Amino acid sequence: MSASASASTAESNDGRQAPPDEIQRRSRFLISASAALSESLDYERTLQRVAELSVPDMADWCTVTIVDERGRVRRLAVVHADPGKRDLVAEYQSKFPPAEHRAGQMGEVLRRGRAALSVHVSDEDLINAAQTEDHLPIAESAMRAADELVIPVAPTLIEVNRTSPMLTNIANVNALRARPVRASIMLNRTVAQANSTEEARDALTGLGFDVLAAPVPRLELFAQSFGNPVYATGTVWADIAAELLRREGITP
Repeated sequence: MSASASASTAESNDGRQAPPDEIQRRSRFLISASAALSESLDYERTLQRVAELSVPDMADWCTVTIVDERGRVRRLAVVHADPGKRDLVAEYQSKFPPAEHRAGQMGEVLRRGRAALSVHVSDEDLINAAQTEDHLPIAESAMRAADELVIPVAPTLIEVNRTSPMLTNIANVNALRARPVRASIMLNRTVAQANSTEEARDALTGLGFDVLAAPVPRLELFAQSFGNPVYATGTVWADIAAELLRREGITP
């Protein structure tokens, strides 16, 4: 834990040098977490303390799940930055035990013993992960940290129809935020010169979505990379990034 965390203190998620205040914040967390890890031999108490230290400086909320000596998956800690969410945390604990949680990434981490980082989580991901009617509001609370949502949608009638309810989910999220989140549709898996792309664009625009100008073709570079290095320069991904930056006023 200490080695991987120390390596991340100087770089951001994209490999660039992190701002000085970000480096200081991460360093403070590492120092506090290291101290907590050395305070007690009771690992359950220690991990609870580390979860408490990570909120709110490192995350809006934190859960700690382990596989115990009997091979059982147990959740040791759930900590939320907002004290008003205590009832929500208790409900999450009781209704969604980790052994029954449909969290493929968590299961993969526990099985392989390797860390995983999700830098971008779309509202479509959250909707697909919801297990019950009241699970989605819990998931929506995690979206408060996002300033920009980019929702990938294929230009088919089924995809357009299943995207429509997301407007309600976005409105629910904005009710929790001081500044509204900006949501955009990214048309992907498109076919060159096919009418379906513009038909989907018109339908989604009519529903009230902001649709990005650049569509992603069906055989885009990332789908063909098979794990090899991929560079966005000169591809549709660079066009999408440039459009997002222009809309935010970051670039002219």
